[in-house]
Amino acid sequence: MKTPSRKPVLLIASVTTTALLMGSGGAVAGSLITSRQIKDGTVTSADIRNGTINLRDIKLFARRALAGQDGTDGTNGTDGVAGPAGPTGPVGPPGPAGIQGPKGDSGVAGPRGLQGIQGVQGIQGEQGEPGVAAFYTVQSEPSEDFAFAYCDPNDAATGGGGIPDLAAENLRYSAPVTNGDGMPVGWEAAIETTAAEPITAFAVCADSAAPAHTVRN
Repeated sequence: MKTPSRKPVLLIASVTTTALLMGSGGAVAGSLITSRQIKDGTVTSADIRNGTINLRDIKLFARRALAGQDGTDGTNGTDGVAGPAGPTGPVGPPGPAGIQGPKGDSGVAGPRGLQGIQGVQGIQGEQGEPGVAAFYTVQSEPSEDFAFAYCDPNDAATGGGGIPDLAAENLRYSAPVTNGDGMPVGWEAAIETTAAEPITAFAVCADSAAPAHTVRN
């Protein structure tokens, strides 16, 4: 019988010897030896046949004492091979709409596009009604060196000039007279002279209220 090396174990065993060979010539003892006839401490493991004591022959506290201490944890094993991918699950419900993000910066202006194709010429319009043209002339009184001739209110001057009283005199300038809006409303004329000589100015005016093709002196 082997003695455990981790903890001392107190074994109390009752051994009944069924036969004792005594004497010579193989004589068998005629009486049984009990535990009372065996001196304490005289039976050793050498006196017990190997494999003859079962666990049930040992008291419970001795069995517990025979249990060794827990060993240290072993090293972790290597990871197993990854299994095959499982089937695709069903599509989940749509999530709630996210918060609107901040406005982005303005993009860079794109390149100028190509010029478009010229459109088709439109249809010629109908000929308009004949226009109204009514003119009249106005003449100033003779004046020294320069004179002014004015059209009627709201009428425009379309031309004019000056007439010196002496044929030898030359015109120094002849030009329209304009109002504050730049509209010609009369005519001005002046002569080149060193002395005070009379001149008469005249203007050709468009009459906005008169019938067409009329001339008024």
